[in-house]
Formats: sequence, structure tokens, C-alpha cells
Amino acid sequence: MTEDQSDKDDESYGEHLFRYTFDEGRQEPRFLIFRGLQLMNIYNMQNDLAKLKHDIMTTKTAQPQQTESLTKTLHNYTNAIRDYEYLTRLTPITGSQARRGRLDLERVFGDESYQFIDEGTGYRRFDDPSLLPTDNLREVLKRRLPRSMTYTSYDIRNRTEEYFNNEPPEQVSPLVDRLARFLVAFLGGAMLVVPMMVMRLPEVTVVKSLVTVSISVLAFAGALSVFFKASNTDTMVATATYAAVLVVFVGVSGLGCDGCRRQKKRCDQAKPTCGRCRRVGISCVGNGVKRWKFHSSFQSENNEQNLTSSPRRSPSNAQTRISSSLVHILQTEDCRFDIRAFGGKLIPELVAQIGYNAALDSCVAAMVTLYRSHQCPSLRVEGLTHYGDALAATRKAIIDPKESIMMKMQVVSVMFVCHYWIDRKSVEQHREIISVLFREAVLKKQLDDLEPYMVGLTQLAVMASFLNPQFELGPWFWEACEMIGTPRPVKYHQGSFISLESGTLAEVSIFMRSPKKHIHQLQCIYSVIQFEMPKVRRLISLATMAAAAPNAQAMSKRVCSSYRFAYAILLAMTAVINHTLQIWDKNLDLVGYVHDCVDESIALVQQCENARPYGAMFVPEFLTMVYAAATDGYRNDEMASILLDYESDCIGADYLGHALSVRERLYAMEMRETVEEIKTGLDAGVEAGTQITTEVEQDYQAVTRHVNPHHSPVCPLSCTTDFLTAETRGLLAIPEIHLELYVYFNTERLRDMPVISSTVAICII
Repeated sequence: MTEDQSDKDDESYGEHLFRYTFDEGRQEPRFLIFRGLQLMNIYNMQNDLAKLKHDIMTTKTAQPQQTESLTKTLHNYTNAIRDYEYLTRLTPITGSQARRGRLDLERVFGDESYQFIDEGTGYRRFDDPSLLPTDNLREVLKRRLPRSMTYTSYDIRNRTEEYFNNEPPEQVSPLVDRLARFLVAFLGGAMLVVPMMVMRLPEVTVVKSLVTVSISVLAFAGALSVFFKASNTDTMVATATYAAVLVVFVGVSGLGCDGCRRQKKRCDQAKPTCGRCRRVGISCVGNGVKRWKFHSSFQSENNEQNLTSSPRRSPSNAQTRISSSLVHILQTEDCRFDIRAFGGKLIPELVAQIGYNAALDSCVAAMVTLYRSHQCPSLRVEGLTHYGDALAATRKAIIDPKESIMMKMQVVSVMFVCHYWIDRKSVEQHREIISVLFREAVLKKQLDDLEPYMVGLTQLAVMASFLNPQFELGPWFWEACEMIGTPRPVKYHQGSFISLESGTLAEVSIFMRSPKKHIHQLQCIYSVIQFEMPKVRRLISLATMAAAAPNAQAMSKRVCSSYRFAYAILLAMTAVINHTLQIWDKNLDLVGYVHDCVDESIALVQQCENARPYGAMFVPEFLTMVYAAATDGYRNDEMASILLDYESDCIGADYLGHALSVRERLYAMEMRETVEEIKTGLDAGVEAGTQITTEVEQDYQAVTRHVNPHHSPVCPLSCTTDFLTAETRGLLAIPEIHLELYVYFNTERLRDMPVISSTVAICII
């Protein structure tokens, strides 16, 4: 086929496609669902997942390429199943309408592409909300009634062959629908009226009434389940209601007089006196009066006063309203808005403590109102009002010596959550206050009430020591660690992660205050982290698969989030320790490791994207440390954009500014720890340069005297400068920033040196 013929075929296909689209656009759209291809795609991805799981379980590890492939394949697999489910739910097109649709496609586009299309199940259309519902009764009417009554204009136009062949229509005509409604109403009324009339006939005993009720109930339940599309629950409820109505009539006694009823004799109900009472000579009382057996026990023959009170609304106050609101919030299982992210054990236990402390009640009221203000912005002013009251109550509680430390910590913790929604920039103050209160509780031996929260409090204290150099972890901290089962030294056991222990995190905080002195300990901790990170990654992969299941429980998603949080802590520690080790260790493998850490951090951020805002609130915390420690610029722009994006999740957040301040602290630590080495190295280099330059001056003066005895002995500045730039810098191998630091400490001495010293100063600057 030539190129011109190919262009003509493409042009012809485009014209056909355009005309077919606009011709069919005037009618109801029809779709091919390609059921076989959909299933083939699903089975293909299912096989890929099975192979991937086999590889992971065989090697007992999950490589980054495998986890990335797992995420993409699971996402595509879920989307394919969802698409297939949606397409199969569309209304099928069958019969002559489907056949005509296939013929139209073959006529326009050719018969080769559509020869394998299944006419019976391949065509679908959108559901028409204007169509009337159908059930078994309407299906029977569509088959039995004449076609002039059952076919609609739509069916006549689209199902012409079925219409002339006297086949039932697809849709329910308005006449069939009205007739079905009438039959249901008539039969429903008859099912109630007929049994009641039977039970009211003369000579009907209780046994006959029970038999009538039993047969009627069975007939009603059978008709409801066979002729109507009712669920099991609806059938049971309707049957029970119907039986309850009929059983009332079983309890209706006869109309005989009281004398005959007491003697259990049949009363002929003759008026004014029945035959038995006339024969015995007693008064005939109650002749022809209805008696309701199930209602008589609630009647008072002497019209006594009813002592039962009518139901009233349960009493409520501010505390009960706060409790109910908090319980409602805690029922949220969506990880994006789960308030447990701010305190897994603390917040659920606040429900039982509401009403015991006024300050705690004010804080919880502010927290609940601020949480609800995100869904209802009109509550923002009310939330700020409650926050002001809670802030004043918190200040009074903290300075009150009679208040327990446990209550103070709870109040400050709730205010931490409130402050997160008011001004994220200032939440660190609340963390420090909680840590100070925790230290006070340990020193005063008041840890009985804090035992359930010890792990979280120790981790919070470590974070406070990281952020505030003035907060030190003294012996009190190790005493608290002994209570939670992490004594020093740590002993490894199956299922534990030493790098995530509170004691290990505390050691990192302590060693980072003077890293040069503890460089060996930092290297050991870094090796432990590198050993345990693959295990945590494997747990994240398994938890992610469990959380991605269609019927995954909320607990599975929380477990997955906890593993991601643990991995985030390891990534932050890896970046900071790696940056510190590179100061004294010039091994290029450390640079590669920090690049891998950055890649893993960005991948973890992408995994947590669907959990924002509350389920991913830890992301900017750890990414701040990674960004600050990755000083070589690798993917810094991506991390900066992520931090800026997360600043929109809460008011007053400045994650990027905080990251830059942490980076400045790392630079300051590097200067402080290496200043002696810089001074020693530069002093030696200056002395060597001075000696070499003196020799050069002597040689130069000798040469100049030999050439020109009257020439003045002057050392050329450019030559000395070039010499010292190459020699001194190569000898010392010190970065420019360290040279500038040397100038800062030795400015006065450089000024007092001879010409060679000025040259060195110029080279250094």
C-alpha cells in the first residue's frame, strides 16, 4: 500500500468516525464493555502480583524497585476491577437493538474489527432514571398482557423485531405499572380483610382463628418473597408486622355474658337476657360486649390514677454535650481526619475525664469546636472564643500548686492540639512544657498515672532536647526508660528495633551536642539504623497491601501509618548522623547513602499523600531534618516544594524556614567542632609558607644583585600569591569556609606579619 493510499484511508476513517459520532449523538449512547479484554487485563495483573509476592516472600526482602512496582500494579489492579464493576452495572442492550448496533458498527468501520463482539452481553447503556422499576409481578404482566398495553414508544422504536414476534418488552409501560400497583394494594387489603372476616364468623373458636392466622401469614410471606424483590430483612419485618396485626383478632373473646363466661358455658346472646341466665334466675351482665384480652390488663376498673410518668428528654449540660461531640469525632475512621493522630491513647481517654476538671473541660470544648470548624467555617469564631477561655484556664492550672502533674500534662496536651489549628509555628512551646512537666513528675516519683503514656512522653522529651539545647536529658530520663522496659545497655530480641527505642534516640541527641567526642558511638548507631531500615521497609510493604484491600479495617490503616512514622524517624536520624560523619570521614559512600535517604524520604511522602492532613502530619517534621542535613543540594528543590505545599495544611506553618534554621545549626556545630583543627592546620601552613617565601626572597635578591647591583630588594607580590595559592591550599586541604573562619580568629596577627603574611591573608580571603 502506497503512502497516498494510507493517507486516504486515514482520512476516510476520520470522516466515518466524525459522521458516526454526530449521528449517534442524537440518540442514546451505546457502549461496548469488552468483558473478555477486561478480565484478561485483570488476570494479567493478578499474575504479576502473584509473581511479585513470590519473589518478595522467597527473598525475604522488598527492594525499592519491587515496592515501586507493587504500588503501581496494585493501583492499576484496583482501578481495573473498579472499572469492570462499573461497566457491568450499566444497563445491558439485548435482542434486535444490540444486533442493529453491531451491524451499524460493521457498516461504518468494517466487519473485521467487530466480528468477535458478543451481542448478548457486550452492549451497555446508561441507566435512565425516568424508567419505571420492575419486579416479578410486572414481569408477569408484561408477558401476559397484550403488546399494545405493555410496549412503550421507546421499545417499539428500538425493539421492532421483538414487538412483531409478541415477545415481552424491556421496559415497564405506565399502564403495566399502574395495574401492578392496583393489584398490590388490592391483594394487600384482601390479606388483612379476609382473615378478619373469617375470624368473625359464628361458631369460630380460638383454634380455628389460630389456623386462619397461620395460613394467612404463610401465604403473605410466600407471596412477598416470590412475587416481589424484597430482601430477607424486609420480608421478615413485613411478615412480623402482618402477623402482629392478625394476632390481635385472635385475642378477641366471644360476646357472651359474664355469667356464661365464668362457668365456661356457651351463651346464646339472646337479648335482653340470655337463655342460661333466665333459666338459672341471675342477672345477665355483659351480653354482647366486646372484650380485648390484651388491653384489659392496662385498664383500671375503678378509674384509678395512672402512676406511670410519660417519657421525658434526658437531662443534659455542657459536659454531656462536649462528651457526645468528642465521641462522635472519635468515631471517624478516615485516617485523613482521625484526631487520634495527635495522641493515640490520650484523646480517647478524655471522654471519661470530662466533668472532673474545669480547665480540662474548657480545653476539650475548644478542641472539639476547632475540629468541627474545619467542616463548618461558621464555627470558627465560636472555636476561637473557646480557645481564649481554654488558654486562660490552662495558665491558672499550670501555676496552681494543688493541681496534679498528670492533669497539667493533659491540659497542655489538648492545648497543643488546639494550637496546631490556631498557629502551627508556636506548638513547640507546648512540647517543651510537657517535657518539663514530665521531668518534674519523674523527679517527684509521681509516675503511677503516667505509665500508659511513658513511651510517648520519653519520645517527646527526646524531641525537646533536639530542638532546645538547654533542655538536657539527665539521670531522670534513664530512670523513666527503665520503667518502660528499655534499660541500658539494650539487649536485642526478636521483633524489636533498637534504633527506635527511646534510649537510642536520646543517645543520638546527647552525642550530637559534642559529636567529635562521640564519633565512634554515632558510627555504631548509624550501622544499627542501616541494619534495621530494610526490616521496617518490608513491614511497610506488607502493611500497605493489607491497608489497600477493599475490605480493609481502620486498624489496618492505622498500623500502616505507624510503620511509616517509624520509618520517617529512621530517615531523619540517618540524614543527620550521616551529615555529622561526613565532617571527619571523607568516604564517598556516605554521600551515596544520604542520596538514597533523600530518595526514600520523597517516596515516603508520596505514599502518605492520600492521608493528608492529619494522617500525614509527621511528614514535614522528618522531611525538615532530611532537607537540613542534605547540604549538597541533591533534590533540594523537590523537598522545598513539598515543605511549602504542606504549609497550606495548617495556619502559621513555616516548615521551610525551620529547615533552614536547623541547617544553620548544623553548620554552627561543624564550625564549633572543627575550629581547633582549622587553627592548627592554618598555623602550620602559614609557618611553612613564611619559611618558603623567605628563601624565595633571598634567592631573588641574590639574582637581582647579580644582574643589577643597584636594584632594590622587593619580592614580587603576584609570584608569591600564585605560589601560596597552590601550595598552601593543597597542603592544608581545607575548604574555603574554614579559611574564612581562620581569618576571623587571626585578623590582628595577619596584619602584623611581613609581606608574606599579607599575601597569605589575600589568598585566604
